[in-house]
Amino acid sequence: MLFSKFIILVVIYYLLIYAIGRFFLKRKGIYLGNLILGIFSIGISILLIYLSPINFQQAGFQVGNFKKGLFMLLISFILILGSLVSMKKMSLSDLMKIPYGSFQNNKVMLLHVWLVVGPAEELFYRGFIQGNLKMFLPGSIFSIEYATIIATIIFVFAHLNNLFFGRENLKQFLNLLPGRIIMGSILGYTFQISNSLIYPILIHTFSDGLTLTYLIILKKRSLNNYHL
Repeated sequence: MLFSKFIILVVIYYLLIYAIGRFFLKRKGIYLGNLILGIFSIGISILLIYLSPINFQQAGFQVGNFKKGLFMLLISFILILGSLVSMKKMSLSDLMKIPYGSFQNNKVMLLHVWLVVGPAEELFYRGFIQGNLKMFLPGSIFSIEYATIIATIIFVFAHLNNLFFGRENLKQFLNLLPGRIIMGSILGYTFQISNSLIYPILIHTFSDGLTLTYLIILKKRSLNNYHL
């Protein structure tokens, strides 16, 4: 009965996000529409956690294990820096193939990734999904909980909505897939060992925020050098 309720809540979430996304993306455009959609997602996720079988503490609304959370933050920051260094070595043509970092509506886009994306996605995929699955599917393999594995898979393939909403084409989605698998695994494992949403949200925010900010800088710099 409780598991059926959980599945129904998941379906309700995706239906609401799809309907709200279609409405605002059509009327406000992709940048402002995504910002508004993210804010709605935060509110919906909090409501779903309240309605689900778990409580807010089980969903990660606590400081949790500070040492383990901090350790994962440091590891993630090193990986993010490595990713930025590799981006710096990319050619202009390769940079332009990345579907993000447009020069239009930079302020709205940066506001979205620095303030909204992390909380919106982690509240749902880690707090709601992984928090509930941990109760329904206890157990682990090689110290990684089943809930972590399943939540990571859902997180990765949920980005198919970027295809549906026109943010990415199929080739771009497949190129970004390995990075999403790695980041999804890090976020899921961080939530597992820290029992807190604070650290996955910070990792997610720094990963997306620093990457997008640096990508915009690199694209502008490369174009300026190209036209000299």
